[in-house]
Amino acid sequence: TVLAEQVMKICETYGVSCILHKYVQAAQTLGCPNLHLPLADLLKLCHGEEKELLYQFRQLGASVHSAEDALLAEQAGCTYVTAGHVFQTDCKKDLPPRGIDFLRQICKTMAVPVFAIGGIHPDNIHMAMEAGASGVCMMSELMRV
Repeated sequence: TVLAEQVMKICETYGVSCILHKYVQAAQTLGCPNLHLPLADLLKLCHGEEKELLYQFRQLGASVHSAEDALLAEQAGCTYVTAGHVFQTDCKKDLPPRGIDFLRQICKTMAVPVFAIGGIHPDNIHMAMEAGASGVCMMSELMRV
């Protein structure tokens, strides 16, 4: 909770939305209106006794890895999804990427914004956007020295 609070303050200072990941109680305690969950956690919460917790979030997202996942996330109330991993990435070296056709399929079936994740870098952002993504998520590329 302490780290999340610090990150929220930094985001506020720079006028950037903060989306906390995974920890529902921390987001609730800190009054963060945005939450991202792994799909399994979202579905567990959605079908559990505490499902009303989800209604307090303005933005609710989930990570999806198939068209079926994407539809489940949307039905559970997600306002956006991250779909991946699209390209080869160091974060998932042993797993083949799902590819641009996977992303295109997810984007076509969803009524909510889809953000591409996994192996995104400046040279392939255009491919994700042309496939219909609303945006991209980068991690490894931004951590390079």
